[in-house]
Amino acid sequence: MSDSRQLALRLAIYLECGGVTPITTGYSYKQYCIALNNQLMVLEAELRKRGRRDGRKLIREAPGLEKAAGHLVPVPPPTPPLSRNSELRYEQHKRRMMLWLVKTTTCPTCRMWGGFPKKLWGSFEIADAVRRRQGDPDLRVYQCPAKPEYFHLGHVRKRKDSAPVSDGISS
Repeated sequence: MSDSRQLALRLAIYLECGGVTPITTGYSYKQYCIALNNQLMVLEAELRKRGRRDGRKLIREAPGLEKAAGHLVPVPPPTPPLSRNSELRYEQHKRRMMLWLVKTTTCPTCRMWGGFPKKLWGSFEIADAVRRRQGDPDLRVYQCPAKPEYFHLGHVRKRKDSAPVSDGISS
């Protein structure tokens, strides 16, 4: 039996002996413990003291904690399988993209990861200021191939032989 299940059972029996029906909410024993502890802290000090005293006595008299309080705490429902991290990151990125698409112009031809359009910056200085705020040392400013008067931010692609491709801007 896990530590959090033991604690949840113990808290539930303290509440039951204190005259309160324990209410478990959440999807794990840890969440059950938080809910049960909150219920216990709401009780008056004298009821809490009596509940703990009577609860300990019940646990000692019963053949164990599970037998004494097993009926008070249900088994939490199984958690649904989580999506892969890349899918979660893609969804977060998509939400962020929807926010800035309204405020900025985008390039009709240049795309980034996920097929989203790249932002267009009107000057090198503006794009460079945004690059510095990003805090990514690998981020570069480069001229848009479709619209030469605008600039993009992006990472330098590497060839298969690991030699970096020039970003088109001379230092």
